[in-house]
Amino acid sequence: MLLTSLLAGFLWGSTISVVNYIYLQWVIRKNAAQPPQKAALAVLNAHFVRYFLNVGAMFLVYKHMWVLVGTAVGLLVMLKYTVIRQYIESRKHPYVSKRFRLAKQQIKEKDVPE
Repeated sequence: MLLTSLLAGFLWGSTISVVNYIYLQWVIRKNAAQPPQKAALAVLNAHFVRYFLNVGAMFLVYKHMWVLVGTAVGLLVMLKYTVIRQYIESRKHPYVSKRFRLAKQQIKEKDVPE
């Protein structure tokens, strides 16, 4: 019973998490052509909607502790997915500090004959 409850909660939380992620991506794409202030406001509103969706998902199962725990873990699924995806992407394009880029540019400018 315990494992079934955890699994049901995990599936419920994962579903809500994926829906939240898809909704946020849709809002970002929809408002990409908008002025920056209007687009930022739309994304902020989307975050409020997502927050209330998460709270609602937890509220629906609050009487069953193990389903609640599974839901909480499931809601973290897309967060972990996003963090791992961004880490992999950052490994492809390593961060170079501004100071290093400027120093490298100055060295190139000195090497150019006049």
